[in-house]
Amino acid sequence: MFPSGGRRIFSESTTAPGARRGIGSALALLPLLVCCGLVSPAPALTRRTRWAAGILIASLASLALLPPEPAGAQTRSVWSATLTVDATSGTNTLYRGCGLGGTTACSTALSDDDFIYGGTSYNVNRLVMTSSLDATLWILWISLDKNIPDAIKTRGTLNVGGTALSSGTVHEGRFIWWIWSGTPWSNNDSVSVALIAPTLTSSAVTQTSATLTLANNSATWYYKSTTPAGTCSSMQTAATTASLTGLTPGTTYTYKAYSDSTCTTEIATARSFNTLAATLTADGVTQTTA
Repeated sequence: MFPSGGRRIFSESTTAPGARRGIGSALALLPLLVCCGLVSPAPALTRRTRWAAGILIASLASLALLPPEPAGAQTRSVWSATLTVDATSGTNTLYRGCGLGGTTACSTALSDDDFIYGGTSYNVNRLVMTSSLDATLWILWISLDKNIPDAIKTRGTLNVGGTALSSGTVHEGRFIWWIWSGTPWSNNDSVSVALIAPTLTSSAVTQTSATLTLANNSATWYYKSTTPAGTCSSMQTAATTASLTGLTPGTTYTYKAYSDSTCTTEIATARSFNTLAATLTADGVTQTTA
């Protein structure tokens, strides 16, 4: 949850807090290595000992820089807030929520009404239930101040008080609506809401391989490296993780996930990671460069 007026920035970072802690842990091992005689502070080290110490320290640093393993298919929200329902708009109680039909503005009724997704800022203008005149059919809809990103339109889920709504109907690019089968909101109800979109993560990164996982996804997908430029993959099933091989050591890669076989429509924010640099070997003084 974010404080009122706060802004959620949704992106995938290539430098994780765990990596920084790992670097500190690796450096913290140096006194222990000295005590054990594996690393000497004295300059009078043999050539082979210096190489062995260098390999050990480089290996520790490489392990520290590995991206953290994702804990399964984690649910990541693009935006989350608490809505205080307004259903007192005069005598018209066919509108319940915020931003429409005389209800309170969403900037007031929502604990957080904006977020950043894919580098673009969005505001939630309306989150409201409307009904037929006889109140037998209720529709829930949300609108933003800009066209809704493809990833959210095609694969997004709106969680409303524990109910997950997906595959809504898009209207004019900025609105999505669903038929609501639950209990209609009442005035002053406190409702938790969260907008979920597919999340592309990387794990098990080595010098020449890595694994891609598309979490919060329920349909087939494709992927492609955009840096360096690559080609569109074969179709991946919803629950499949993609194994990347033949990567170049010490290289930054950026991958994107798509809904189509031509890799045109993106369904998640891009994921960047660095393959591990080539390491030194202890047999002689062989050095493998990237």
